Amino acid sequence: MSTDRDVLVALYNATDGPNWTDNTNWLSDAPLNSWYGVNAKSNGRVTYLGLRENNLTGTIPPQLGQLTELTQLFLDMNQLKGGIPPELGQLSNLELMLLGNNELTGHIPLDLIKLRNLLWLFVEDNQLSGSIPPELGNMTSLEILNLGGNRLTDNIPSDLGKLVNLRNLHLYDNQLSGSIPREMGELGNLTVLDLFDNRLSGNIPPELGKLKQLVTLQFQNNELTGSIPRVMGKLGNLTGFNVNNNRLSGSIPSELGQLENVVSLYLSYNQLVGGLPPELGDLSNLKTLVLSNNQGLTGPLPRSLTGIELEGLRLESTNLCVPAEPVFQSWVDGIMYKAGVSFCEDDLEPSTDRDALIALYHATDGPNWTNNTNWLSDKPLHEWHGVTTAGLDERVIGLDLFTNQLTGVITAELGRLQHLEWLHLGGNQLTGIIPAELGRLRNLSGYLALDRNQLTGPIPRELGQLQKLKWLSLEGNELTGAIPAELGQLQNLLSLDLEGNDLTGAIPAELGQLQNLEVLQLRWNKLTGEIPAELGRLQKLERLDFNDNELTGEIPAELGRLQNLWALILDNNGLTRPIPPELGSMRNLQVLCINRNNLSGDVPSTLGNLASLRVLGLSHNTQMSGALPSSLLRLSNLVELRLNDTGLCAPSDTDFQTWLDGLTFAWIDGCE
Repeated sequence: MSTDRDVLVALYNATDGPNWTDNTNWLSDAPLNSWYGVNAKSNGRVTYLGLRENNLTGTIPPQLGQLTELTQLFLDMNQLKGGIPPELGQLSNLELMLLGNNELTGHIPLDLIKLRNLLWLFVEDNQLSGSIPPELGNMTSLEILNLGGNRLTDNIPSDLGKLVNLRNLHLYDNQLSGSIPREMGELGNLTVLDLFDNRLSGNIPPELGKLKQLVTLQFQNNELTGSIPRVMGKLGNLTGFNVNNNRLSGSIPSELGQLENVVSLYLSYNQLVGGLPPELGDLSNLKTLVLSNNQGLTGPLPRSLTGIELEGLRLESTNLCVPAEPVFQSWVDGIMYKAGVSFCEDDLEPSTDRDALIALYHATDGPNWTNNTNWLSDKPLHEWHGVTTAGLDERVIGLDLFTNQLTGVITAELGRLQHLEWLHLGGNQLTGIIPAELGRLRNLSGYLALDRNQLTGPIPRELGQLQKLKWLSLEGNELTGAIPAELGQLQNLLSLDLEGNDLTGAIPAELGQLQNLEVLQLRWNKLTGEIPAELGRLQKLERLDFNDNELTGEIPAELGRLQNLWALILDNNGLTRPIPPELGSMRNLQVLCINRNNLSGDVPSTLGNLASLRVLGLSHNTQMSGALPSSLLRLSNLVELRLNDTGLCAPSDTDFQTWLDGLTFAWIDGCE
């Protein structure tokens, strides 16, 4: 029988203890109480183990389950890999378990349901997969359950409604589908319910109106339908209500005016209709009201709103307007962050290209632009910096304010520039959402570049109406939500660059309809699901980069049809199964990088047909194995080979060794 000291030694050895940030007294003869992060009784039994953010790497050893007196286990914010050992279910006295912010994989072990005393279970921001075990509903002592930021699939189990002591439930940023269980309404002690960034559908259960203690409700970026239940107005402790980017319909219920403590109300990107209920004026603590992209919302704002000291108001892509009365004008002037605010009288709305440009100037701090030559002057528009016009009537066909120190928001009024052929606002400090009104620019035949700003919110579906567009650049922002399937309608598109955002959800199969596409850049997002086989139809594609997402499943064999592709980059995902031999058909491929995935099998001999290949990276696919095929000796242009941290090996014969010696970089072990 191992002692607790032996178990700690096993943990030290399994997690690269010599390179921990702090390993004071570990492996010494000093009392366990003096070992960094350890509390123990006089009999040597460990009761506390806290090694959070301590540079632990490797795997959690199963021996940890022998620390049966342990009450608190903190291993979060490290770089731990592998699965959660089922043996942790033996920690019968455990009350707090924090394993979040690591690189853990596999399923949630059923053995954890044995932890009858557990109060906190944190496994957020890992790479856990599979479904949520319904048996977790038997852990009735739980107060906080955080499974967010993983790759969990299937439905939310209705059994979670048995967790009567639960205060916080975090299931955000997974791949959960199906409806929200009505049993959630039984969680009478719940204060936080985070279900955002999933694929949940169906109605919001009216039973949630029973959650009297609820403070935060976040359902944004799902596929919820139906109306907002009127009983939500009974959530008197609610401070944050976010249902952005769903498919909710109907009118805004007047009962929401009973949410006396609500500070933020986010209802944007839905299909809500009608006017605003005057009862919203009773929300005395409200600071942020976001209603944008609900085109069915109409009419003047109710006078009752002027009694609220709002800090943020978003009305873009609605038909709401502000009455042109002094009390309203004074109220609007006092709102620090606002967008899409227009007055009800038509003569106050922009009607010419000049008016639309003036609106942009005022919304983006024009006086402090790097170059604002002639803006707001009476000179012809083509003499305004960055403006190109055509015709005697001086219609604006081009607007280029790249890296010009624009701050503030992109105005919806730009959608009035009906003759615009190119729009470049990249490299600035623009914030807020991309106005859906840009989808009205049907003559955009060059580029729409909004890259390298600080834009937030989803990509408007309306951009799919820009049938003439050739280049769409939205990279380097903070965009969220799914990639709209409507982008598959952009038949003339040559380049689609969405890299470096926070996009979630699956890659739409509709992108396979972009028959002229040459560049598809989706790296550095949080995309999930499988790579659509339909992308194999993109016969003109030259570069495909999906690096650093959360993609799963196998690599589609159909990608082998991409005869013009020269770069295929799929690093840092969760792709599985062997490499399809069909990839050896891409005769122009120069870069093939699939590092850091979960691939298995050997290297297909067909890769020896990639005569143009210069870089081959398959490193950190620990389930790959076998000797390299001799066909690779034909890769005369190869300069870089990365196969480290795999079970692959190079044959020891002279021809192979000579070939390896000729490479500029080669990381691979020799076969024994």
